[in-house]
Amino acid sequence: MKILAALKKLLLTFSRISFILLIICSLLSSMGDQPYWLGLFSHFKFHLFLFTIPFLLFFTLVRKWIWMILALALLFLNSLPLVPYYVPANIPDKVTPSISILSHNVKFTNEAYKTERNFILEQDPDILVLLEFTPSWYDSMAIVWKQYPHRRVIARSDFFGGMLASKYPLEEPAARWFGPMDVPSITANVHHPLGDVHVIACHPPSPPDTHDIHLRNLLMDSMSVYIQNQDLPVIVAGDLNNTPFHPAFRSFIKSSGLRDARKGFGYLPTWPKQLGLLKIPLDFFLVSDKIEVRDFEVHHRGFSDHDPISGKFTLKPKF
Repeated sequence: MKILAALKKLLLTFSRISFILLIICSLLSSMGDQPYWLGLFSHFKFHLFLFTIPFLLFFTLVRKWIWMILALALLFLNSLPLVPYYVPANIPDKVTPSISILSHNVKFTNEAYKTERNFILEQDPDILVLLEFTPSWYDSMAIVWKQYPHRRVIARSDFFGGMLASKYPLEEPAARWFGPMDVPSITANVHHPLGDVHVIACHPPSPPDTHDIHLRNLLMDSMSVYIQNQDLPVIVAGDLNNTPFHPAFRSFIKSSGLRDARKGFGYLPTWPKQLGLLKIPLDFFLVSDKIEVRDFEVHHRGFSDHDPISGKFTLKPKF
């Protein structure tokens, strides 16, 4: 009996210490991004919410009511940023014609060309965005090009190649450099039968350190200014190497006037696909207020470290 009591006491002590650490991480996740490492905590709002649930159940089971109330309060705190992603969206009727887009970071070292081709042809989107797009990827896509005669390609043997293709004519398709780094985005006006839209295919640098985080933020700030000067409805598609909860991402959303198209459809993480439920959402469609979102979907396919995303969009009527 003494051994069982000692084990119970040890388990309770360990749980309390772990829970206090979870509280600290949760508070840090809401304290901005200066210094830069502080912002890393903001990426894991969903994980903090998820990890709070076992503590709530445990403290309830052992009848530690004060700790249970603390866990309940923490669960509420960590759930607040997630709520907008689960509040049902005002979705247009599914029979309404829409503009369909598929976006995928194919990973430049990946060689699953046939699998990707079959997936694209199966999805059959109106507009296609591929990132980390290499010369080998371009050469492997001949059958796809028959479906997408209008395109702008930047094929590079590194992280920053890209491709924007469409079934419908593109006006002024261009490589465009936002910020000081050699990281091109692709922009074009797409003449879709439902109306013209301005599409930006974007893949900022990944943030392993302070320097690259700064460059990523500069790119997004520059793109925000560009978006503010657009007259057409705007869709940004790509791997933005950030999550919806980071202060820099929230700042971009506010300044650009765009919104995250996944809101109302769920948290929908995309990277790294090997982590399953513990992935984070790095891949986005961001849309201007002239656009309504009819559908947003993450496809759990096995040929890249990023899951592809697809969306369907309608244009608000002009008055």
